[in-house]
Amino acid sequence: MTRHLRVFIASAAALLGSAVLPGVAAAAPGDPDSVRLEAVGEHSSESGRMSPLEFRPGGITRDPIGVWNRSGSTVDGLVVQLTMPSDGYVFARRYDNCWYALEGRPDSAWCEFDAEIPDQATLQLAGPVLAATDDAEDPNNDFARVRWVSRAWAEAAGGIEALADEDATEGTEAVRGTEGTLTLEAGSPRLSSFAGGPEGTLFPLSLSTSGEPLGAPNILPPSNPDSADLDAVQERAAAGERPRIRRYTRGEPVPGSIGVRNRGDAPVDGLVVELRLADEDMAFLKKYDNCWYALEGKPDSAWCEFDRDVVAGATLKLAAPVAVATQQRFGDIIKDIRFRWASADWAQGHGGIRDLAEMSATPGTDVERGTEGTLTLETAPADLKPGLTGAVDYILFSVPPVGAEPSTTPPTTPPTTTPGDGQGGGEGGGGLPITGTQTATVAAVGGGLLVTGLIGYAVARRRRTRFVA
Repeated sequence: MTRHLRVFIASAAALLGSAVLPGVAAAAPGDPDSVRLEAVGEHSSESGRMSPLEFRPGGITRDPIGVWNRSGSTVDGLVVQLTMPSDGYVFARRYDNCWYALEGRPDSAWCEFDAEIPDQATLQLAGPVLAATDDAEDPNNDFARVRWVSRAWAEAAGGIEALADEDATEGTEAVRGTEGTLTLEAGSPRLSSFAGGPEGTLFPLSLSTSGEPLGAPNILPPSNPDSADLDAVQERAAAGERPRIRRYTRGEPVPGSIGVRNRGDAPVDGLVVELRLADEDMAFLKKYDNCWYALEGKPDSAWCEFDRDVVAGATLKLAAPVAVATQQRFGDIIKDIRFRWASADWAQGHGGIRDLAEMSATPGTDVERGTEGTLTLETAPADLKPGLTGAVDYILFSVPPVGAEPSTTPPTTPPTTTPGDGQGGGEGGGGLPITGTQTATVAAVGGGLLVTGLIGYAVARRRRTRFVA
C-alpha cells in the first residue's frame, strides 16, 4: 500500500477506538470524567482526517498534541494519558510530573499539570514528548493514544501514580521521571478535534526515513511565570473570543495586529515577543537586528526585544507585518502566527532572547541575528482585545490553493486591516468541529465499513498483482 493509503486507513481506524484496535492498555476507573475535554491535533486537508504525527528514526515529533475544553466552565488542573503503539516509539524525556509504565509492553505515561484551562480554550504539550527509536520501522498504521481528564477525576481514581501502576505489566511498577517538568502552552485554535471514546483519541503516526532526525532540544523551555501582567491583543469583536479567520492573498503580508496590553498596576520596563510560524510554507518578511531567528529543520521562529516602557493600561503593537505565506500545498487551509509577550526582565532571567531562540532551534543548528533594520512598537488602538490565554495569542488566516509561487517581497504599500473586516474577503469563525455521541456512533459505523473496504481493496490489488506476475 502507498503511504497515503496507510495513513487514510489509520485515520479511519482511529474512529473505531479500542473495540477494533486492541492491545493498548488503558486505566479505566469505573466512573467517566464529568468534565468534557477533547484531544486536538492537526487537520489533514489531504485526507480530511487527523494529520499523522511525523517522525524520523531517532527523532522527536514537533506536531502538536493538544486539549480543548468543552465543559462549559474553567477546569482547574489537567491530566493526560499517553500510550505508545509499539517498542519503536518511546518518550523523548521522562518528566518529573509524569509516571511511566515502561516494562513488558509498549510504553505509557500519566502526566499532571497544575494549570487552568478556560472554557473553549486550547492548550498543547510544550516540551518534546514522543520520539522514534533509532531502529524504528515503518509504523504500518500504528497510532498513539491520547486521553485527557481533569485532575479531580484522576485524584478520585487514586492519582497518576496509581493510574500508571494500573497500566504497568503485572509484577512491575511505574516510575516517576526526573528530567525536568513537562508544561502546557496555549494551543492554536486551528487545531481540530476528532472522534474519540472514553479511552482517548488515536493519533496516526508517520515515519519518514529521509532527512536528518529531529532530536530533543538540549534545553527545556522555561516554565516559571512572568511577573509582568501582560495580555496579547488583536482585532476581535469581544474579549475572550476565539480569533477570527482572516482571508489572505498569497505573497502579501499576513494581516492583523500583533499587540500587547499592560493590565498590571505598574509600568513594564522593556518587552520581548516570541513569534512562531505555523509551517514551512511561511517565512519572515525581514530579519530584524533586534531579533534572533531559528530557521533550520522546522517552521521558522524568532524572539525580538524592544527597549520601550509600557505604562499601566497602555496598548502597543508591532509597527510592521512580520510574515508571508509563500504557498499552500493542499488547497484552502488555516495557518497561524503564534505570538507571546513577556517582560525584558523575564527574558534576561533566561539568558536573553538569543538563549530563548536557541531553545526553539533544531539541535545541531545555529540561530542567527537579523540585519535588515529594527522592528519597532507603536501605540495601538484601545479597542484591540485579548483572547482566552493571557500573554499568548494567534493570528489565524486561510490560504488559497497553490499556483505559481509568489515573491516573498512585501508590496510597496502593505494592505491595511481594520477591526471587524476580513481583509476584503470576509471571515470565518475559529471554532472547532462539533462532535458528540451521535457523531461518534455514525463515525464508528462508517469507519468500520471504510476500513473493511480499504483492506479488501488492498488485498484484491495484491492478488491482481500476483496474478499478472
